[in-house]
Amino acid sequence: MNKNNQNLLLRREIIRTVENQLNQDNPHETRLTLNRLMENNPDCDYDEAVRKMAVILAGEMHEMMKSQEKFNVERYIRKLKELK
Repeated sequence: MNKNNQNLLLRREIIRTVENQLNQDNPHETRLTLNRLMENNPDCDYDEAVRKMAVILAGEMHEMMKSQEKFNVERYIRKLKELK
């Protein structure tokens, strides 16, 4: 598998993780963020909102691996709330 295929698979898995968070309403802020993004920006549909949240999740995952720490839910929620 080449690097482009690996990157595509990783992106899909991160988006799937955000969608799982939405479906499970855990953390609840994912649902609040989705609704806020779509309500406040007429150009932001479901897919765009999920992609934006996936970027936040990917950044949090990167930070987690870089610092060898557990997933920081509070920081993730804070970043979701800052998302525009």
